[in-house]
Amino acid sequence: MINQGCSSYYPAHYESQIEEEDNPIYEKSTNIDILLGIIKKNENIRHGCNQRDVLLKRTSSLSNINRIYHKNWKSKINFDFRSMIDDSLLSFANKLNDINTGSWEQKMEFLSAISGVKANYPFMIINELVINFIDIKVSKIVFIYIEKEKKKIANNTNKNYGELKEIITRKVKENILKEGNKLELVNDISSKISELHKKQHQHTEERIPLNVKTAPFIAFMNLYRNHLTESYGSILSKSIEMFEDLGYDEECCMSFVFDTLFDRKVIKTNARDIKYIIHKNVHSSILSLENLSYKIDFFNKNHETGFNLDCSGLVECSDDFKKFIMQSKKKLEISMKEFFAENDILVIENNIVDVCNKSLMSEMLYYAKKYLEEKLVLYGQNEERLRSDNVQ
Repeated sequence: MINQGCSSYYPAHYESQIEEEDNPIYEKSTNIDILLGIIKKNENIRHGCNQRDVLLKRTSSLSNINRIYHKNWKSKINFDFRSMIDDSLLSFANKLNDINTGSWEQKMEFLSAISGVKANYPFMIINELVINFIDIKVSKIVFIYIEKEKKKIANNTNKNYGELKEIITRKVKENILKEGNKLELVNDISSKISELHKKQHQHTEERIPLNVKTAPFIAFMNLYRNHLTESYGSILSKSIEMFEDLGYDEECCMSFVFDTLFDRKVIKTNARDIKYIIHKNVHSSILSLENLSYKIDFFNKNHETGFNLDCSGLVECSDDFKKFIMQSKKKLEISMKEFFAENDILVIENNIVDVCNKSLMSEMLYYAKKYLEEKLVLYGQNEERLRSDNVQ
């Protein structure tokens, strides 16, 4: 199984201290600690997960209201490839530490340059290939199959949706363990690695802020290229292992059919329709606000302190704006209740697939209205900012 420990590539034995400072083993241990620190420092750069990106993702979609993280098959593949990249860098740091070429400062400079986005090559290309393969060979096939099974259950007097969980797991395993699929993925990865190997020389030198044509960077670059070449077999075997592991991870199996909406696992067709209703209402409300833009004040103000704050410390909405928000929330509530009444909304609750009950419907409705309100308030804040700019 793929190791899921986030700190697995920073082994504990590198953190031990050796008292005899004149001992060469102590020096090597200290040096590797420094190199590992460089790898750790560049983690956000190579994985693209800086705080700004996280905040943008949180405020750009309905997922910003989710408080609970639910693992899905794509996130597992992405995480495992990130771990593979970090393991590769750790291995290379050891080789770089051992090579008797160049100064210590030059080694640190080279590792700092190579452990940023460059470290993703060729891993992230294979990562994308694996995800696209699974999407076509497993995800779409399983989803279509389960939709048919769902309709059969809906037409049955018992309506036992609980059996869907076992059907989903069985169908995912069936498609993952299908010998033809596994063999095709092996061939696809092997072909892509061969293609990437031909471009490796050019790619590893591009955009590195070092003169790699001068010694000792030539030696370091050759060492890194050889290291990547030696990693090809491991990339292939671990990619296949990731693919097979999905069939034994129940949460990942469910994610082929269920999506996360307001902390709940909702079957994708229902989640998609609910998101559409919410976005449609948000869009319609903002269009109405645009027509009212200069006819109402969005927030209460006073001449001395600017905007008034409510008891929560937030900018206080004007009575007109509050009324508009309430009307918009009511329209959204009507639309969602109509959808709930006309459809069996399937969710995973207490590890069982079942029809969404009234309590969960009320919860989803609450978060949908909260999301709508946040979007309208954000629009109001932007409009007030534009008004202030125009006055100045």
